[in-house]
Amino acid sequence: MKYELMCVDDSLLLSEEKTEIDRQIDSIIERHKGNRYQINRLVFESTAALTASENLVEQKASQGMLKRFWNNITGKNRRLQADIDRNLARAQYASQQTLQKLAEQNLMSFELITAVNNKLNASMIAVEQEINNVYGTMRDICGTMQTFFRRTRADIMQLATRIDRLERNVDLLNWQNSIEYQMYNGIEYQELDDVTKLVCMAHDFYSITKGEWRASDLLLLKAAMGTIGLDPKATMSYENFVREVGGNKELFSHLISPELRVNELATNNEILSVGLSKMNRLSTEERYITETTARLLQRNGVDLSNTDIAYQMVDGYLLQQENVHLETEIPYYELELEMLYNLEQLRYAKLEKEKAQKAKALFLNCKITEALPLLEELAEAGNVEARYMLARIYDDGLDVDCNLEHAKELIRQNLDEGYCCSAVHGALLQVIDWKEAFNFCEELMTKANQDDVFAQYELALYYFNLGNATEGKKESDYNLGLNYFEMAAAQGYFRAYHGIAKRYYIGQGVEQNGKLAEKYFKIAAEMGYGRAMLYLGDIYFRGELGVEANISYGIEWYKKAFEHHQFNDYTINQIARHYSQEGNGNNEEALNWWHIGERHKFPSSLGNLGWAYRYGHGVDVDYQTAIAYYQKGIAAGSANGYEERNLGEMYLNGYGVAVDKNIAHSWYEKAAEKGDDDAKKWIESNPV
Repeated sequence: MKYELMCVDDSLLLSEEKTEIDRQIDSIIERHKGNRYQINRLVFESTAALTASENLVEQKASQGMLKRFWNNITGKNRRLQADIDRNLARAQYASQQTLQKLAEQNLMSFELITAVNNKLNASMIAVEQEINNVYGTMRDICGTMQTFFRRTRADIMQLATRIDRLERNVDLLNWQNSIEYQMYNGIEYQELDDVTKLVCMAHDFYSITKGEWRASDLLLLKAAMGTIGLDPKATMSYENFVREVGGNKELFSHLISPELRVNELATNNEILSVGLSKMNRLSTEERYITETTARLLQRNGVDLSNTDIAYQMVDGYLLQQENVHLETEIPYYELELEMLYNLEQLRYAKLEKEKAQKAKALFLNCKITEALPLLEELAEAGNVEARYMLARIYDDGLDVDCNLEHAKELIRQNLDEGYCCSAVHGALLQVIDWKEAFNFCEELMTKANQDDVFAQYELALYYFNLGNATEGKKESDYNLGLNYFEMAAAQGYFRAYHGIAKRYYIGQGVEQNGKLAEKYFKIAAEMGYGRAMLYLGDIYFRGELGVEANISYGIEWYKKAFEHHQFNDYTINQIARHYSQEGNGNNEEALNWWHIGERHKFPSSLGNLGWAYRYGHGVDVDYQTAIAYYQKGIAAGSANGYEERNLGEMYLNGYGVAVDKNIAHSWYEKAAEKGDDDAKKWIESNPV
């Protein structure tokens, strides 16, 4: 039976609250259990929440503890998310239950638990150095959690040993048997200092397993350590390890290879990866910081080496961010496991980044069907750019059915986390007002000028809407807006091409130019943007702005737009009428399109279905059905009087109804009021 974690007094919570929190946790784990990177992050964030003081919760309220793991909470449950973010008792109960459920489902790895335990040790040292009222409580919680994790780790190893039955990785066994002959820089491992030995072992183990290992594989490390003169139970402080490795460019690169290093600060809960990376930077490309600090100190009579200054900066950073001290002593074997855990996390972070880059590239090129599953997965993991793109997809109905409420919820989540690129979109959809959106504009401009394509696009919309947003206090700057559209288009963003095209189409900030509008609409349309296809359909169907009319070509673009979920009453009706040719063409195909319009309650489609049944085009003549469709068209908001005039004619001539000139006259009057010229002429010729 699993050891039960009991750190939190849950008596302050209502049973309904605990039930809802448990339900949400089950949902979170179910969504992420196939993603080890996210599970590892969840464990660390839950641990951080459990060991946080009330003061630390308040400090981190703006970030929201566990916020990205609760980002799917919507509607009435959003208050639960806010309570968890703000209230220590709820946050800690949620964290405790998360860890308990992860342990019960065997979703925590051996090396993960080792890294968490090491951090708890470092946190306890930090607690001992604080003079506050929560000292006793925090120490008790840390102790309880360490017992929980130790027992869970023991369960993991027992299970792994039973399952694997010592079926070890052959390459690892060969490495273990030959480790005393391995060399680093021409020196045999057993002749190296302890720090270098530990780094070389972590490097070899990770390389041989290619980042994939079983818990039982980790037992080989202990035997290998003894072979080269390392006592697994001997200890070393984080301070010594970070100084020696982070300050040694070659050794640092041997442990954290360049391909992993691009994500080295993406895993902010891990002591080693963050500490080593910061120490390395302060010793290399950011050396100017420590050198400048050293000179300032020397002027005031203080003589410290660059290495000492760099270390103090790293130690202070981790104390501030993670409430840990680097002077914590860690057994060699646990330090080895923690290195492997950090390398594992960096690899996962790299894969996540590559996935995000791929999804973004697909989105920018309007490959929505391919991008969508990646974006959904990334958004679940808390990626704000993915949420931004999804909001645009569901707002526009890009190759999906339009879902405005979902788009708004994604925007709300991003704005809660301070993502500036969602601000203008949020204001346009009335998620926030323009005054609130303005608070994000300075950061938006900074990101836009740093070539952030989404910031550039949103800043263009900001300048186009400046007049309305400021209630006329400032004029919209179409030239500047167009400039930012062009910057975004230069990065291949399909919506930016469409935005440029619209400016030329309507003459906003530039002179109307049909040829340029056609050019940019076609770029966006050929990338797969359905709205651009609609505009091209209009341009060719109607022969607009000097572009020669080509009805068949226009219809083809309307149909392509429909395939991308972009259509309206006008385009569906034009496609149907094109096939029908007013009753002399392909009436069956015309009816198919009008029935599509019927499903969307488009007035023109409903009215034309009435016409088809009245005159028997593609169907048998059926006056009753014709009358029903005319009435549906009127109820759907028909604006031109066509349906009313037809009903007048049917009552005048007794088609499917008894002849009634008074009712007929009433329908003709309604048609005339909507501007129907034939109805007006009839009324003039047939006064009451």
